[in-house]
Amino acid sequence: MRACYDALLTDPDAPALFPYGGFGCLLVAGNLSRDGTTFFASRILSFLPEKKTQHIRAPLRRFSFYNDHAVYLDSHGKLEILIDQAALPISWDSTWNQWKHLLPSKLGIRAAFVRSGKYRQRAGERQLLKWRTAVPSRTEITFPPTITEDISEARKIHHRFGQFATALEEIRVRVEAVPIEKSDLEKFCAALGMPADFDVGLITWKPDYDAFYYRQLRRRARSLYLFRSEYIFDLKLR
Repeated sequence: MRACYDALLTDPDAPALFPYGGFGCLLVAGNLSRDGTTFFASRILSFLPEKKTQHIRAPLRRFSFYNDHAVYLDSHGKLEILIDQAALPISWDSTWNQWKHLLPSKLGIRAAFVRSGKYRQRAGERQLLKWRTAVPSRTEITFPPTITEDISEARKIHHRFGQFATALEEIRVRVEAVPIEKSDLEKFCAALGMPADFDVGLITWKPDYDAFYYRQLRRRARSLYLFRSEYIFDLKLR
């Protein structure tokens, strides 16, 4: 236990002796002191973590992809989910992290979450951060029917970003200086030989942007301007 403690001091992500940080019910064997005021534990018999079943919708763009698994972290809800490659009907690798922000799909996840904790150094003090971690064997995943098409489209867009990297960099320099209307950018892209179906709105797209809200605002706007990493919607006033 001392070795585990020392390891956690230098690396907060080091594995703990108790699963999920030790939140739950612990059953131990041991002996009372002669005066009956102290109990000395000598052996751990069982550990039952606190569990809570929860259903969430997890955007694929917020996953971190590795060669054999993927990890979803929700810093707002303090949730952590690890998904094994075998649990999904799709194959991925770490290169997905280069274009995952272009994925609009969301996974439906129903999982049993247990309380977990990690220590972080803040203001010279070690503070305990409490999260909830999904138990892999109690995790069920549902997929949108368009997931295959969404992945294919995201890959195609990423390929075009590489194909027209020089032109896109020139556009980014322009929108960094002044707001430019979307239709003007489309004309500029056409003059550079880019395909007509290329969505110039994706040039400044960020991983934390939500495609649903973007589409809703775009539908209601008379015009759309790109400025730096922002979108400026010219909406009709009622």
